[in-house]
Amino acid sequence: IEKEGDIILTAVGDMIYNEEISQFTEPYYKNLYRILQDARISYGNLEMSLNEKPELQRGTYQFGMGREFAWEIVKLGINLVSLANNHSLDYGTEGLKDCLRILRQSGIRYAGAGLNLAQARAGTSMQVFKTRFALVSFYLPGRNTNPNEPSVATLEFPKVLIKKPDDSVESINAVSEADVKAMEDAIVLAKRSADIVIFHLHIHDLSHSNAITPLSVRSSVTPVHSLIAHKAVDAGADILIHNGPHVLRAIEFYKGKPIFYSLSN
Repeated sequence: IEKEGDIILTAVGDMIYNEEISQFTEPYYKNLYRILQDARISYGNLEMSLNEKPELQRGTYQFGMGREFAWEIVKLGINLVSLANNHSLDYGTEGLKDCLRILRQSGIRYAGAGLNLAQARAGTSMQVFKTRFALVSFYLPGRNTNPNEPSVATLEFPKVLIKKPDDSVESINAVSEADVKAMEDAIVLAKRSADIVIFHLHIHDLSHSNAITPLSVRSSVTPVHSLIAHKAVDAGADILIHNGPHVLRAIEFYKGKPIFYSLSN
């Protein structure tokens, strides 16, 4: 039961739209919208681009809508989004610049992308009553080629060769130590001016794409994912909201902090 002074935060998973949904009148949709609209903070991972540059589409999948669709997001109640994911650059750096401008004009706070890499890592903040929240957002795996142009905050995930005792060699993925340090620094800086730091991590996990049935989707959390989450908490994160696999995954409490390993879609 909500009491006076309580702060309600809602969170959804990956947001990929191809039509307006606020017009749906079914009771279960209306109830969902009420929950989002009544919250002080309603968060989602905007895994698409809002821009006026359709000619810049590139790649196999282009998830994007025009400038006016920002008002649809506002109408749903979403006021805080993460942009560190594998579709923010579907329309290149110019498309990303357009998206950032549209979000600012619509009053939607964002983190995980910026006009340069430093801005992308810096995150954003908002105050509710006397409590100040900050959002820091990163994406794995990714690599920034030019830190001085529009960027997404990424964690590189290079291949590492491991020699076993029997002299055989195994190739494994290992997250970049320098990028993890940058992530930790971003959380530490955000914590200096915020009471509660929300850390978003988008893991581009394709285990769902080879699934024949829903039951064959990998439901376990990988050791690397768990390692990054724990390091984020150790650096000062208070709430961890992760997504990317497009399936629901575990909820863990680490040092008293909730980690949502995937909120699906």
